Amino acid sequence: MHDRIQPHSTVVVIGAGMSGLSSARALHDAGYQVTIFEGRDRIGGRIRTTRDLSTPVDLGAGWVHGEVDNPLTDLAEKYGAKLFKTEMNNIAGLGKNGTDLTDGMLELASRAYEIMAREPSNKDSKSLGQFVRDELGSLNAEQTRMLNGFLGAQGGFWGSNSLNEIDRFQLNQEKTFEGYDWRFLNGYDTIIRGLAEGLDIRLGAAVTTVDWSGPTNRVETKQGVYEAEHVIVSAPVAVLRQGGIRFTPDLPSTHETAIQELAVGLSEKLVLRFQKPFWPEAAHVLVRASDDGNFPLMFNNHYPSSGDAFLTIRVLGDRVPHWTTLDQSSAVAEAMKMLKNTFGSDIPNPTAALQSDWYRNPFSQGGYSTNHIDVPSYEHRAQLAKPVSPGLQFVGEHTEPDYFATVHGAYLSGQRAATFVTSANRQDA
Repeated sequence: MHDRIQPHSTVVVIGAGMSGLSSARALHDAGYQVTIFEGRDRIGGRIRTTRDLSTPVDLGAGWVHGEVDNPLTDLAEKYGAKLFKTEMNNIAGLGKNGTDLTDGMLELASRAYEIMAREPSNKDSKSLGQFVRDELGSLNAEQTRMLNGFLGAQGGFWGSNSLNEIDRFQLNQEKTFEGYDWRFLNGYDTIIRGLAEGLDIRLGAAVTTVDWSGPTNRVETKQGVYEAEHVIVSAPVAVLRQGGIRFTPDLPSTHETAIQELAVGLSEKLVLRFQKPFWPEAAHVLVRASDDGNFPLMFNNHYPSSGDAFLTIRVLGDRVPHWTTLDQSSAVAEAMKMLKNTFGSDIPNPTAALQSDWYRNPFSQGGYSTNHIDVPSYEHRAQLAKPVSPGLQFVGEHTEPDYFATVHGAYLSGQRAATFVTSANRQDA
């Protein structure tokens, strides 16, 4: 990437999240003049680490999924990130009042997981949730209630309201890295800050227009107008769909269709700090059997990794729009109602709390892309990975067909874009 670079090759990157920083870092190190415009007052995009509770807490992306050959593993080592292995099978299953789930209920969940992992057949239902129901067969009322909650919670982790909306045929197109799921003890932003070091990043500089009609691109921001040979757009697909950036001329119909149709999931977090745990201390994940439609079944226990009595409650899918209308005190009150229903009315109130708001933030407007039934999601991501022109392309997890909805997918998309720019310049040299 360092040979035969045209002098004064200029690149504008829109967005300082993982995909934008990935592109910018590679191109800066290859000798390009790179400027990043970021609308927020911080870097990181949908990675947001806060230290307001004295220990690092990630309110956005939280894991490295699989360490074998994952580029994030190398970045973590390079920039001094400390990782903790999350054992997803170290689960405490709880009913109301903190009682253990019956063996029958846990067996039902285990069977559902096994069914979800099967290879699809053309005779099966397209809906992953319906397929699970078909394979489980007749269930009693208690089992049906448990299964409905399971489908809702699991669907939320794929960014959907339920597994009933997930296309099981497309789900198996996703590639994964082998290994475990790892959380950051010192914050996901350890990698972000490392990638950003020494780069020209303009904060509070939201881009309003990209004019790609001429031999060079014209980028209008709230801080002025800039020209560049190459523009790399890392805005999330939900922002693009709402017209957060205007393109002149309009984008090709193939790109525009992909932007309009690709589904976006909703996910928020509420982090609660307590004086000491009142829940199973050793479990990495807590699962609550709930007939309460306002909360998911799973929340993360920070105590094994940091020794801090923190719980992160995940609010997912169609619960999110209501959730984001609540101020923090109201959100905490709803969370405590659920926790008291699970562990008893005498549990203490939290000493502090933090709440995310990705849905209402104009620079995110939701979570990651997802695979909905009857939407050709793989093809749409593949289309968005194709350059619009020799000087304009998109990056982000929504442009990564194989590793969508992951931070490593975002990183890899940025590397792809950087390779395209350097290859184009070698051909012109």
